[in-house]
Amino acid sequence: MSDEKTEEPTEAKKREAKQKGQVVKSQELVSAATLAISFAIILSLGGVIWQQTIEFFRLNLMTIGEVSDPLNILRKTVGGLVFILIVSLLPAMAGAAIAGVGMNLLTGGLNFAPQSIKPDPNKLNPMNTLKRWFSKRTAMDALKIIVKTWAMIWVVRKFVEEEYAQFITLHRGNLAHFADRIEAITQLCWRLVAVQVVFGAVDFGIQYYEHRQQMKMSKQEVKEEYKKQEGDPMVKAQRRAKARQMIKSSGMNRLDEASVVITNPTHLAVALKFNMQMDAPIVISKGADNVAFEIRKRAKKLNIPIVEDKPLARALFPLELQQTIPPELFKTVAELLLSVRDAEDYL
Repeated sequence: MSDEKTEEPTEAKKREAKQKGQVVKSQELVSAATLAISFAIILSLGGVIWQQTIEFFRLNLMTIGEVSDPLNILRKTVGGLVFILIVSLLPAMAGAAIAGVGMNLLTGGLNFAPQSIKPDPNKLNPMNTLKRWFSKRTAMDALKIIVKTWAMIWVVRKFVEEEYAQFITLHRGNLAHFADRIEAITQLCWRLVAVQVVFGAVDFGIQYYEHRQQMKMSKQEVKEEYKKQEGDPMVKAQRRAKARQMIKSSGMNRLDEASVVITNPTHLAVALKFNMQMDAPIVISKGADNVAFEIRKRAKKLNIPIVEDKPLARALFPLELQQTIPPELFKTVAELLLSVRDAEDYL
């Protein structure tokens, strides 16, 4: 059926969607990146934080007997601990912010969409709100939360089953035993991070697939979009600019000076200029594919001879515009020019 959305979106549709802020977004993946980076930073700074805390308590304990105001000691102690906590967490917070921004840029690109923050009366409609509550997306989001929560509970439960006996005897252990338990808790945190990363990757895949499906167009929409773009002054201006650039880069503006155009026959076209005042022929125009077609088309209008010679066209194409042909091609090109002149004389 003509209304089935089976076609890939046009560039205009992609631009319009981006302007509305409709890009691939995965909050689960962003959360995974921020969680992993912040935890890694905290872990790497754990030794420093621990040393600062011990040093802080050591200095406070040394001054207990010298200060007569216990309330002041408590206030300074709590304030100092809060300060250490904030300063220690700042790198993790900065890392999390950078990771979040970086992941958003990586998945959705740099995108400022003013249209997405404009007031939309449809969002105030209670019926539309109810539709969103009972939509397929809401059900999918709820399912993802349930599955992720179950997975994390399962990981924590396995950890408790494995480490319960060790933690019960923690008060009877030595410092090495305590360090082992800290390492076990660290491993648990990494497992939870891994769960978040897996769900983030799955969520991104789902969001990417849904976005592509939403962006697809019907054949009729593609036709209407094409007609609309054909009459767009901006598109016409871009095409004219592209045509001017093509003419300039291919040397087509000097094609009327050409003595012959050599093709292979459809993929490449190279125009050569030669007269008796020149030491050797030079390349004045060349192009591939669509540009080659335009060169052949214009050469026919200008009555410039077109000769099919695949090996020669391939040998000449790498040369720059206004470059003299290499000596090893002198004989081949000379014979070709003579045959063209003889054909013109015969006519």
